[in-house]
Amino acid sequence: MGRGATFVKNFFILCVGMVLPKFLRLFTIPIMTACLSKYEFGTFDLLSVSTTLILPIATCQIQSAGFRFLVEVRDNTEKKQKIISSILFFTFVTSLIALLILFFLLYKFSLLLRLFIVLFFLLDIFLFSFQQIARGLGSNKCYSISVIVSASLELVLLILMLKVLDAGLMGCLFSIIIANVCSSLILYLYLKIYQYTNLRFVKKSIIKELIEYSWPLIPNSLSSWFVKLSNRFIIALFMGIEANAIYAVANKIPNIFGLVQGSFTMAWQENASIASKDSDSNDYYSRMFAYNYRCLIGLLALLISFTPWLFKLLIKGTYEESYPQISILFVGVFLSCVSSFLGGLYVAYKRTKQIAITTIVSAIINVVLCVLFTPIIGLYASSYSLCISHLFLSIYRMIDVRRFININYNYKEMGLLFLVVMVLCSICYFHNQYLDYLNLLISIFFASYVNRILIKDVIKKLKK
Repeated sequence: MGRGATFVKNFFILCVGMVLPKFLRLFTIPIMTACLSKYEFGTFDLLSVSTTLILPIATCQIQSAGFRFLVEVRDNTEKKQKIISSILFFTFVTSLIALLILFFLLYKFSLLLRLFIVLFFLLDIFLFSFQQIARGLGSNKCYSISVIVSASLELVLLILMLKVLDAGLMGCLFSIIIANVCSSLILYLYLKIYQYTNLRFVKKSIIKELIEYSWPLIPNSLSSWFVKLSNRFIIALFMGIEANAIYAVANKIPNIFGLVQGSFTMAWQENASIASKDSDSNDYYSRMFAYNYRCLIGLLALLISFTPWLFKLLIKGTYEESYPQISILFVGVFLSCVSSFLGGLYVAYKRTKQIAITTIVSAIINVVLCVLFTPIIGLYASSYSLCISHLFLSIYRMIDVRRFININYNYKEMGLLFLVVMVLCSICYFHNQYLDYLNLLISIFFASYVNRILIKDVIKKLKK
């Protein structure tokens, strides 16, 4: 199977594995809000958000290094044993230390609840480890199945624990723990991870090499977490909680774009890593960047034109003030997708320090602009600061990757396509019924024309 076909196959497998569970988890929100008290729901939400903070710190992101290093040794059993054993040993030791500290910090909670919380984090860490091993070994189908099983079990058990047994927060944590155990077991048994784990395979030199790769991913991960929360805190500080609710609602539709981005990024990291040693890698990366840019901008145009109808369908209540922010946030997500594509090239060439540096600088730009302009232009400051920070990130990475990859860009085409999308955003902003229909027709023609070569290729392959 060729590189392009492999990439498309992995993308669709991962897309199913990421989008379906998120769709299923939408049904858990009304269940939890109805059955948990505000204190319990607030505690659970805090725990959920904290996983994105605790996980990278506790494990030094060594699992992400495992994915990248395993890609290179898929045919070497001995090296796979050393890498997997070293990852799991290091993860267990560091997680145990971090979670013991957490256990004593949560002294105000009951003993049983503290044990459940620690178990919740520990299983989340090991599930993530097994999932990255699955990706590294090229078993994306198993990865997606494990995520779907976890989300499905979580939904069923939450209904049982909260609706039937009225078990509250403890029942909520129990549901997720059992779901994660089952998902981890699927990965552990299917991938036969037990064949690769033994203390005699643990090597200090390999742990050191993995950490050298992974530690810059910690500030990168924390910066992404910080950006998501900082804008909301700044809005709440200057404009109040209600304004933050409007901004949160404005992000809901652009997040649809983000669902596709996550799947694409995961598939691209693997594909780019495998292609890094090919003699035609520069030409391949150039072609893939052009295809990626056209696909993303075509999708962006369609989503912007469908915004008026998506807004009526998905957003209920008095949130009309959020509508003008949506097209701006769409552009921000698009630019984030472009920078993520280029981030995949850093992963392929094991240049994680540049990922960290560029993401941190981008996060600082976002926060500074948000703080400076929120008192002046309100919610627009958060939306525009997000766009500007991601624009910086994309442009910087486009220039920086050329230090180690001879990638070519069609600047004229990129600029022209981006200009057309800006016009579509402007039309969408007016929220006029006739203009909305005009926008829809233009975007369908635009997306089809921009991706005409790709559409023809897909049709030919389907005919075959």
